[in-house]
Amino acid sequence: MYRPRVYGSQATDRNRCVPAGLPKPLQLRREAAIAKVAAMFKGNKQYLPSKPCAACGRTMTWRKAWARNWESVRYCSERCRRTRPAPG
Repeated sequence: MYRPRVYGSQATDRNRCVPAGLPKPLQLRREAAIAKVAAMFKGNKQYLPSKPCAACGRTMTWRKAWARNWESVRYCSERCRRTRPAPG
C-alpha cells in the first residue's frame, strides 16, 4: 500500500505514541516519560527501565514496541503468557 510522505507537524501528529482518548495532562506525562527513556538510551541498555516477568521472574528490559503500554506488560514472552500461574 502506498503511503505518501508527510513533513512538518503532520508527521509528528501521525506518529504519536499516545492514545488519543487520554486527558491532556496524562498525554503530556506519558510523552515526557517516553522522551526521557529515549534521551537516556544513547546505545547503552543499562539506562533502560526493566522489571521482572510475572511467570518466570526473568528481567525484561524496556523495548520501543512496549512504549505505549509498558505499565501493562507483565510477561517476557508468548510462552510465559500462555503458562502464567493460576490465580489464587
